[in-house]
Amino acid sequence: MAQPNCFLLQILLTVHPGGTLTYKVLSYLDSKVKADPLSANVGDEVGFLVQLIGPNVWQTPPYTIQFSDPSFFGVSSVSVPAGGTSAFHRVLSLQGSVKYTLNVAGIGQIFDPEIQSGGDGFHRPEVRDFATFIFTWDVVAGTATYTMGGTPVPYSTQVVPGDHVEFNVIDTGGAVQDFTVTFAVNSVQPSHWASPFKPSQPTYVAGANPDEIDPLEVFDKRDPGTAFPFTASVVVGGNEIDLPAAIAPYIQL
Repeated sequence: MAQPNCFLLQILLTVHPGGTLTYKVLSYLDSKVKADPLSANVGDEVGFLVQLIGPNVWQTPPYTIQFSDPSFFGVSSVSVPAGGTSAFHRVLSLQGSVKYTLNVAGIGQIFDPEIQSGGDGFHRPEVRDFATFIFTWDVVAGTATYTMGGTPVPYSTQVVPGDHVEFNVIDTGGAVQDFTVTFAVNSVQPSHWASPFKPSQPTYVAGANPDEIDPLEVFDKRDPGTAFPFTASVVVGGNEIDLPAAIAPYIQL
């Protein structure tokens, strides 16, 4: 007998300028994208993750999901008052489809679709060893470098899951505090993840070494071809300094 599958349905809500709302529904199976419409068998488990993005906003709001047929999961609704990923529910009866209604706190009812999935999956662009990328910001000079394995490369150089990205700040002119890197929403090509590293975390702060954000591993398999623009800031001598806008760095997935 085949082992049960575990699906995670990611519901991505995008708020555009003017208040227009669009959505996508995608499903993950064992951390991989399933391209066909979701077909669940008895014993399979399904969970939900709702994410809301807009200009400089990436949130996991509270939400409730109601099902058209309570016998499908054995429950009539799923409530996630703190936001994030719901509990996983086991399929109890085999049905052709089950519809669900999503209600998001502060927004209301969004849609009433069938369980589904989408996307073409992840295709690694080339065969190569995993690499380490380092972004280094020279505060006094107002410049930045971007290297791959120690060699300068353009920001358009593609990273793949398994690569690492490190962020450094140098020549600050004083003691450093609160070195922070924040990924902005890509308004031209919105991503499914907030950053290449974590689905809902756009901001990263230096730890024990105030000049460095430790290497972060690329995990995003949903957004190949998408650019992740980011900004940076640092506090030197009590004064906050922002990365010059003209540098315009990004990570290309």
